[in-house]
Amino acid sequence: MSTTATRWTRNAVVARLAASDAIDHDTVSTLRVRAESRLELLRIMSAVEGGHLDAASAEALFETIRTAHLALSA
Repeated sequence: MSTTATRWTRNAVVARLAASDAIDHDTVSTLRVRAESRLELLRIMSAVEGGHLDAASAEALFETIRTAHLALSA
């Protein structure tokens, strides 16, 4: 039987979903900028899963992405 450590907090998951939603609703940024942000989301998620980044740091990074795109949505 294997054990798995939960690396995610509820707040980090909510922040990730909010960042993803903000990217989806960004009507000003180019497709390239939105794609780069999506890749950054994946990099952050991978870092958390790999144990290289803690949930609190990931939450802050997700919030940075969210606010950048939120300011650009109509």
